[in-house]
Amino acid sequence: MKNAMKLTSNLINLELVERDLLRSQRVMDKWLADPELNTSEKGQHRVTVAANKLGYISYLKESPIIEIKKYFSLAGSAGLAKHNLRELDLPIGQTRSAWGFYENLNVLICFATDEELRLASEVNSLKYDYPGNEEKPWLLVRYIAVLKNYLADKPVLDTELAALLEECELPSRTKEEQVYVVPMIRGLVALFHDNETQWQEAISECVERHIDEVKNGDLKQSYDGYFSMPALALAKLGLSKGWKPSVESVYLPVSLIS
Repeated sequence: MKNAMKLTSNLINLELVERDLLRSQRVMDKWLADPELNTSEKGQHRVTVAANKLGYISYLKESPIIEIKKYFSLAGSAGLAKHNLRELDLPIGQTRSAWGFYENLNVLICFATDEELRLASEVNSLKYDYPGNEEKPWLLVRYIAVLKNYLADKPVLDTELAALLEECELPSRTKEEQVYVVPMIRGLVALFHDNETQWQEAISECVERHIDEVKNGDLKQSYDGYFSMPALALAKLGLSKGWKPSVESVYLPVSLIS
């Protein structure tokens, strides 16, 4: 586990990693043996979680890149299927969070096919958000809407992009928004404006905030801490323009998307 030495700030117990590896492999083996078992939203959620863990664990173990990409590709596909299987009407007693779709989009951007990205851009917002949500993460929901337009190659008014940037500067921004949304908005606006310098700055900010969370925050004992999927997604979008990230970090494994 060479990467276990590199990722010294991530404190996941390696025995737990091995247990999760076996459990996740069992889920995947069952799904591969009979995909009909996972034609429900719940089934696709299980596959999403298992494939994501296997992707991160494979990265930790420095498995072949093709294997790492295979698991994340499966995670992205299952996550997309999970959202598409949802009814528009929210069942009584259930909630929905835009954060789950945000995570799914990042994986899809890095590892999905063009067709899957097109389908992701068409997912109805009611499938990851719902009316009357008093704790709605408005900035995140607005970011996702603009990102979907970008993926679908649809124009967005400069006034809307400017308004998003202004929202980023408000002191009321939560910690989650500061870490996961604000840098992504800055990077996305840079992509719309063909501003490579600001895109580079956004990736750098994204990686720096990720490292801080790995050392001192919620990613300290999380598989998501092994590398920054949001920063990698931002990098992938720039690669499509012929840009190359200048940030060199174990938390930004550009080799996975090259």
